[in-house]
Amino acid sequence: MWSQPFFDENSANIQNRYMVWESGMRLSLHGFGGITGVTQDFTIGPVETVDGIATLKLVTDRSNDFPQQFWLAQDTAGNVWQLRNIDGLTGETHEEDVLYIPANPQVGDVYDLFDITFDSKYEVISTTASVETPLETFENCLYLHTEEEGNIEETWIAPVVGIVKTQVQGGAGGFELTSVQGFTEPASPFISVQPRSQDVVIGAATRLYLHVVSAESPSFQWYQGMAGDTSNPLVGRTLASYQTPIIDSDASYWVRATIDDQFFDSETASVSAVPDTSGPKLYGFGRNHWGQLGQGRSSIEPLPVTLIYSDVRKLSAGALFTAFITTDGALMGTGQNSDGQMGLHVAFDFVADPRKIDTDVVDLSSGAANIMYIKSDGSLWGIGSNTSGELGNGTTERTWDPVQVATDVVSVSAGRHAALGHTLFIKSDNTLWGMGSNSTGQLGDGGNPLGRSSPIEIASDVIQASSGIGHSVYITSSGNLYAMGWNQFGQLGDKTFETRTFPVLIDTEVEKAVAGNNQSYYIRKDGTLLAMGSNLPGQGPETNDPIVLDTGVDDIEPGYGQNGVYLKNGEWLSVRDGSFVLSGYKNISLGSEHTLYLLEETAGLEAIPARLMAKPETDNLQLKAVPRSVFINYQLYSSFDLQNWSLHSTQNKELIEDFLYFEIDALANRMPLFFQVLGAE
Repeated sequence: MWSQPFFDENSANIQNRYMVWESGMRLSLHGFGGITGVTQDFTIGPVETVDGIATLKLVTDRSNDFPQQFWLAQDTAGNVWQLRNIDGLTGETHEEDVLYIPANPQVGDVYDLFDITFDSKYEVISTTASVETPLETFENCLYLHTEEEGNIEETWIAPVVGIVKTQVQGGAGGFELTSVQGFTEPASPFISVQPRSQDVVIGAATRLYLHVVSAESPSFQWYQGMAGDTSNPLVGRTLASYQTPIIDSDASYWVRATIDDQFFDSETASVSAVPDTSGPKLYGFGRNHWGQLGQGRSSIEPLPVTLIYSDVRKLSAGALFTAFITTDGALMGTGQNSDGQMGLHVAFDFVADPRKIDTDVVDLSSGAANIMYIKSDGSLWGIGSNTSGELGNGTTERTWDPVQVATDVVSVSAGRHAALGHTLFIKSDNTLWGMGSNSTGQLGDGGNPLGRSSPIEIASDVIQASSGIGHSVYITSSGNLYAMGWNQFGQLGDKTFETRTFPVLIDTEVEKAVAGNNQSYYIRKDGTLLAMGSNLPGQGPETNDPIVLDTGVDDIEPGYGQNGVYLKNGEWLSVRDGSFVLSGYKNISLGSEHTLYLLEETAGLEAIPARLMAKPETDNLQLKAVPRSVFINYQLYSSFDLQNWSLHSTQNKELIEDFLYFEIDALANRMPLFFQVLGAE
């Protein structure tokens, strides 16, 4: 297994990392405290292939226990996986014994340890801890605070030699590294990771890193310019890493580490500003505690708007994950993997970096814990949750390997019920098909309560369909809207509260219809938006007769729960009260706790002079900018700390005479402190 310094999140060059775990290497730990006299050895075996990944086998032998065997691997992003464990007592292989160590943990991050008998969690307490052992003092260790069944444990992991100390709090003792065989550590101090030269898209920023292996903690100072030139120090930049400002021209940086008055100068990191020639970009904001924003880590607190991926064609938010299709047809995913929807064994509870699930994909729809998608040949595939047969492969077994369901398919809609999911799809002959749960008649076949694990034909002459939670809606070529399924809150809009096991006609001249949580929405051909179901604006707890929400509407996205939005005059408004949500984006998808959208960016960005002021007669602020004729698009970026800039969540802008105004909600939760306007050619 390779190990990079835990704070080197950008490096993906394995050749430049230290080979920490090597075949034949042996680490010996001796017990202390309550387990004095017990020894534990870690012996690294040869490389083997497990689940298609080249891994090293780690055999642990404790003097008062049975030998255990683990397979360890590290992906190209630097994340470390313990893939399997063989129980030394029973000889059983426990595929659910999985340990995940991210390449770039942050202090306060909490991750899961998966065990065959119990779950536990560890929290990153520090990434700069030092540990004294009989061998030497290890600096820049990763320090984990672990709780398993009420027992608090502490673990230190060093970036050069692996585990150096484990301890159970409360006097129970632990293990301490006493010897390392089969590995020669280079004489310290020395620089193990240099700041990396790279191309950065104009309008973006990057982070540079230096790692020094030393028995003492270095001090750092970053400079702009060529290595050795100390004439341009960066004030306050005294950490091992440096986040650049937004790049608008070529720049060079370097850093000096000082240890006992001895200098260790890095190489020059040349940052080249390049135009953005990629296709549409996928952005997201909201909660990220399952990694659904694809930033390489999970976060409990809401994040500002962040770039997830470039060259994206289509997007779809699951409940706690993100799925999207790139312009070259790759199906990608990031976030929760509790049912294998990210294409990994379910023991990998989440994925924090976008990973490829399949190729040659043209359309997709995310359910609560599964993904249904169509390939270019018209074949329909599914992956993930299958509790009710919603994958349509004849079983109710979840799968982390894609399964083919049907052929000649042109559109698909995955239901969003976590336990009673169902799927609808339309073939090229306009027949509507469905599978999965049918406990409330949502498949429209008369109400077989056992559901369908294989597709059944529901209707003909259908051009659009949508799966909700326990109910379904679809439109025929003549514009007739039909609904079926659960109707406790009047979500079918048939003026009753009766569950319908066969389709019932709701309205005519309909352009688009979507089934939400306990509501349904549809847009008539004249742009009128109507809704039925629970908690609609001004309607009390439930409405079984469609009501008009607005007119002049172009699109509707139901989301999860009651967080739907609709598009009118380029602005996305809340279905709850018509309040402003977003503007300027045609593609949007709502998860249960995060929001995704696509933004067309095909050119570089340049900072535009702007001034922040109070907006007259309101509590809001305005950013007043002077537009330039060479630009056709302007975007508002924001930052909490002047270090990390991202696209602001609302782009509410207006051109008045010769000035461009961006309106900023001054009362918004966690409003950024800093703003700037960027222009695009």
